[in-house]
Amino acid sequence: MAHKDSSGISLHGGRPASVVVDTSAILCCVADGKDVIEAIEEAICNEVEVLVPENVSDEIEELAKGRGRRGELARAALKLLKRYVDEKRVKLVRGGEGDTDTIILELSSETRSYVATADARMAARARLLGAPTLMYRKAKKRFELS
Repeated sequence: MAHKDSSGISLHGGRPASVVVDTSAILCCVADGKDVIEAIEEAICNEVEVLVPENVSDEIEELAKGRGRRGELARAALKLLKRYVDEKRVKLVRGGEGDTDTIILELSSETRSYVATADARMAARARLLGAPTLMYRKAKKRFELS
């Protein structure tokens, strides 16, 4: 029998769980040398369908133009994201109107998806809207359901 979280989303078995991933989650995983998809699957004990709004990809592209550690991480993240898309491990989704966080939350609501983030404010907004949230914990180098 599939286990479900409080939102009714299947945690085990059945079809893959949908997860909308934000910029911070991707960058933190890259910084820690983690495969973002494997880290998410490990956290929810299920295969996942990863959705990345084009706005997130655009943010990473902008950061990749920068110098220093953050620019370097963004370039690595962009290369990884392109590989995931080519391998059909990630689905790029057209964004709507508004800021990136709002687009992520709307997409999560429309698709009944988890939100994966490393941003405490974003996680709080997602929880307020009832979205199951995967928070990346830098100290533990993993996602946790919050």
